[in-house]
Parts: sequence; C-alpha cells; structure tokens
Amino acid sequence: MINSELDGSAGDDFLMLCSMSGRIIFMSGSLRLYVGEDLTGRNLNDFLEDELAARIVSTVGAGENCDFPCELRQSRFNCTAEPGNGRIKIWFYPAASGANVTMTSASARFISSEMNNSLNMLFASVSLLNDALNEDEASSMPLAVINQNLYKLLRLSRNMADCIGANRGSHILRLSEEDAAELCRELLDRSQLLLNKCGVSVDTNIPDRAIPCCIDREKFSRVLLNLLSNAVLSSHRDKRITVTLGDSESELFLTVTDTGSGIPSETLAELFRDGGRQDSAALLSSSGFGLPLVKHFCELHGGRLMIMSQEHGGTSVRASFLKRVDEPEMGLHCPAPELAGHDLVLLELSSALEKEAFMR
Repeated sequence: MINSELDGSAGDDFLMLCSMSGRIIFMSGSLRLYVGEDLTGRNLNDFLEDELAARIVSTVGAGENCDFPCELRQSRFNCTAEPGNGRIKIWFYPAASGANVTMTSASARFISSEMNNSLNMLFASVSLLNDALNEDEASSMPLAVINQNLYKLLRLSRNMADCIGANRGSHILRLSEEDAAELCRELLDRSQLLLNKCGVSVDTNIPDRAIPCCIDREKFSRVLLNLLSNAVLSSHRDKRITVTLGDSESELFLTVTDTGSGIPSETLAELFRDGGRQDSAALLSSSGFGLPLVKHFCELHGGRLMIMSQEHGGTSVRASFLKRVDEPEMGLHCPAPELAGHDLVLLELSSALEKEAFMR
C-alpha cells in the first residue's frame, strides 16, 4: 500500500506518514532537501509549530481532514492531512509554485453533493414536464435528451467522488450475501430492454445454478454495467456483446467481450489512469473514470481486472472477485452520492444508450 502511494512523490512535493500520536514513521519525496536531516522516529512538533502539530493530531485523530499552510526554510507550503489505515497521511505542496493541490475526500464529497442537489431539482422538473405532456412522444423527445444529460452529469459527479476515495484508500466494502448469477441476470435483463433501442445484441452465458457469494452488491453491479457500457461504445459495426459469468471454488469471473475495433497495445497501459485515455474515438463520450474505478472495485474484493484486446479484433475484459472477503480493508468511509431513487442501469449506461431510452 505504501509503495504505491510513494510512486507519485516527486520534485518539491512530498508525503509524510505518522502514527496517530504524531510520530513520523515514513516520508518520501524531497523532504530531506528542505529539512536537511532524517526525521523518521521524531514527532510532528519537531518539524512543525507545536500548535499546528497538535491541531493536526487532534483533528485527524477525530476522523476529519485538515488543510493548513506552513513554512519550511522560508518556503511556503500548502498541506493536506487525513486519516489512512490507522495513520495520518500528510501531503506537502509548494504554495508558490502553483502546484495543483490534490482534492481532499471532504472537498470531493461537498462538490458532488452540491452537484447532486441541483441535478435532483432538475430531475424533478423534467418529471413534472413529462406528466404535463401526457405521453406526447414528439414533445417528450427534447425532455429525453435533457434527462440523458442529467444522468451523465450525475454519473460524472459520483465517479469523481469515488476516484478521490480510491486514491485516498478510503473505500470500504458493504458486504452482503448474494446470488451472483441471479444478480447478473437481473441487471442484464433490464439492460437488454434499453440496449435493443441502440441496436445492440447481448448474448449471455450465465449458469442456471445459484452462485452464492458475499460481495458488495452495488460495486459488483457497477463493474458489470461499466464494462457493458464500454463494450457498447467500442462496438461500431456489429454491435454484438457477450457477457459470461463463471466461478471456481473461491472466485467469481465476469467477462465482457465485444466485436469492436479493439485497443492498440501501446495504449492499453493508459486505460487505468484517472481520466482514462482521451485519444480513443470509442470513448469520447465517456469521462474515462470508469475503468480505474472498475479495477479498484475488483481489487477491493481481492480480485483483479484483465484486458485482452487486439486492434481491429475486439476486446475482452475479465473481472475477478473473491467469493468471500474475510477481512475487507476498512478505511475512512467516503460514501458515494445517494442515487435518490434513480435507475442504476440508466445511470451507468447513460453514455452508451440512445436518447430514446430516456423517454418515459
């Protein structure tokens, strides 16, 4: 966990990890360039002003984030501290350099909440207008366009907050006993009704038997629907997609295969960056946050994501999940924005569906 966080430390930015008592246990980046000595094992108040160090320990110890300025060797820094796996994580960014300060989980939740409040008001207005039109198909088409774009914005807001949570290691699993086969059938039945309007055929290969497991139902559903959405966007000519669910004694395997143009090998590695690859015409209507989140959700379940693709030869994405996650990693809970009764299938497929799918 620590090694993956340190990869991003470079230049004048640096990261410090402390115990909840304030003892420095790790640091990375250019810390020594500014302080000139190894601080490991010392306390925060040996490095920062006593009052500031105490505020960080008390605020973060209570489970809250803390943003503050400080000065090192006559240089101004912007800093962010937050809980992480029983430790305090502190990021330092030179204030004068115009560095892009990483958004905190609290900030992402606030922005996402503000967006969702406005979007829900607009959803309600569209619903009232639909009722007033008395099912007039010609008049309701513009409202379907509005409705689709509201769903796109809601999904973007939700994914933005979740990506921040993933980067901060603050997601937890809400585990429940599920039948994975039945859950997949429910999601695909609903999706197929909508995808038929887009000329997309979805073949399914799901066992008739029950597949009992203990998973996070919402995150598993989002993995399936996101992979399905990407497959639709990638299938330009023969829009035929195959969804396969299999299992072993300990794992679930979900595979989504399309017959699209495929992904060049040199761009495969870019797919899991936040924001995704932006040079692919197949994904221009997507924010690119989806695949990094799908990978993160699989890893939370003790699984992984594999992509097999050949340019002009289609793409197959395989997501695996442990059926039983004995001790899911517990971190600071960063809840996803509430859906307020919105259709999860419409939400996750909003970029892939035609506007007709959003008519009442």
